Amino acid sequence: MEKTILTIDVDAFFAQVEEIKNPKYKKKPIAIGKKINGKGVISTCNYIARKYGVYSGEPIFKAKKKCVNLILIEPNFNDYIFYSEKIFKIINSFSNIIEISSIDECYVDITKLIKNNQNAFFWAKKIQSKIFNDLKITVSIGISNRKILAKIASKRKKPFGIYSIYQNEIKEKLWLLPINEFHGIGLQTARKFNNLNLYKVEDLAKLKKKDQYTILRNMIGKNLDLLIDEANGIGNDNLDTKEKDLKSISFHETFKAPILDYKILIAKLKKLTIKAVQKLNYRNLATRVVFLITKDNKSESRIENTIEKAILLRKIKSKRILLDHYEDNFEIIFSFVLKLFDDHYQEKEFNFIGVGLGELKNKIYLKKQMKFDDDFNEYFIKKENKTINSKLDDLILNINSFFNQKILIKGNYLLKDNKYQDRSFSNRDQIKFKAWGK
Repeated sequence: MEKTILTIDVDAFFAQVEEIKNPKYKKKPIAIGKKINGKGVISTCNYIARKYGVYSGEPIFKAKKKCVNLILIEPNFNDYIFYSEKIFKIINSFSNIIEISSIDECYVDITKLIKNNQNAFFWAKKIQSKIFNDLKITVSIGISNRKILAKIASKRKKPFGIYSIYQNEIKEKLWLLPINEFHGIGLQTARKFNNLNLYKVEDLAKLKKKDQYTILRNMIGKNLDLLIDEANGIGNDNLDTKEKDLKSISFHETFKAPILDYKILIAKLKKLTIKAVQKLNYRNLATRVVFLITKDNKSESRIENTIEKAILLRKIKSKRILLDHYEDNFEIIFSFVLKLFDDHYQEKEFNFIGVGLGELKNKIYLKKQMKFDDDFNEYFIKKENKTINSKLDDLILNINSFFNQKILIKGNYLLKDNKYQDRSFSNRDQIKFKAWGK
């Protein structure tokens, strides 16, 4: 029996969550993003903002020019993760064969649900309606017998739509689309096709018979053959539902030019930590090891194709903290990342920086316990026989991180106009507390 696969894609997910939290935003153009040093990009925006031409990945200053009334909201990933888990829980109640590809998208195999006259559209509508009725969140759904076709179909009727592209429908439903709408072909790759007079998905599907194939194969590499197969409806229908094999999670960034500025580096570390914790939560995992990976300007060695291999070959430096318990909270994990970085910074320029989580375990097998009178030094950090710095500031940060709220704060660090007023407190530590604080 041929499989039936759905791609379920939440419409403007972050924006929808913000509208649920603040209903006054529903009729206004909003975008999710954060400015750092006056710069930043749009993470996502609602459909009202999109009518003005605002789009994801666009610089904030350009978006503001297009839409002067655009409301910029800083991302709150704890809220997004909360709603993401609720969405996937609903989907899981229909089928447990799920491949989660991001915080707001997944593939679902519903082959076993197809009976009698209850076709794929029937079940897609049921799932879509259940999510909306329970959470007031809209999703768009693509239906196919191939993952790639289901994914492309999910984009065709946004928002709150359902569309199918089966393998036997590719000529009329897929081949007529512009080449840049095919999954895996971005604007840069689309330009390469267009420069060779190739504009439609049909041109991609028939590329092996064309003279331009050799030119593009040299430009794009072996991935071109995979794209050609997918354009012909030849693709994978197996969902990757495995979670056990994930040994570690890591995200990194290589800089075009070395960076010395502490504030910029902290902002990059925060983004990388958010990505790592997101993936941790998608997979329902917790971590016991937090590690920081860096490469400074003095090293000329190339970064290996995996962080683990590079660390093994001593081509990049790694510092790690072994936690006394398994953790999945962003703010707590980020406080450890900051501590590792503060130990390592020393006013150096960095070419490469990364954040990783290790010793992962599924949360259903964990039972987190802690006595109130546990020694906080031992509880928060154990690192190569070194204990945590005993400064009062560090202790306050750790206690607050554990309880996920500001239980303790020194009188001279009281906030005014969202700025720490203690001038004797170092600029680096002010940045650190602001990056961590709500």
